[in-house]
Amino acid sequence: MKKIFLLLSFMFICNSVLAQGYCPTPNEFHNKMQYFQIKAIRMMSTNVSEQEADSFLKEQDNYLKSVFPGCMQYFQTTQAVECSKLQTLSTSYIMLDKDKKPAAKNKINSLPSYIQAKCPIEYKTMRIFIDD
Repeated sequence: MKKIFLLLSFMFICNSVLAQGYCPTPNEFHNKMQYFQIKAIRMMSTNVSEQEADSFLKEQDNYLKSVFPGCMQYFQTTQAVECSKLQTLSTSYIMLDKDKKPAAKNKINSLPSYIQAKCPIEYKTMRIFIDD
């Protein structure tokens, strides 16, 4: 019975974390980009199969595609936001395909006003990067 309760508790905690959205800190994002760079360099210096290369590219692509939506969900659902994560949001915006930027910019413009009040410097810096 205890195991079932622990499992249900774990699932509830994981589900509520995912519901809030995951936005990596700038350091986490930087470390993940370094990981991809190092892995790519290693792959170039060794004989890798086409499947391994495709798998790596899919992993990188999936991660990059997940950052912006995760950050948006984080900022839309989290009251006690971590201001530094606005840097990750602006970086992930910059990395979007050109055709996705107008919709993404509209989403950023709809962020709750308390974020601008809580993080004025980070918010102004982000605005510089998204206002082209």
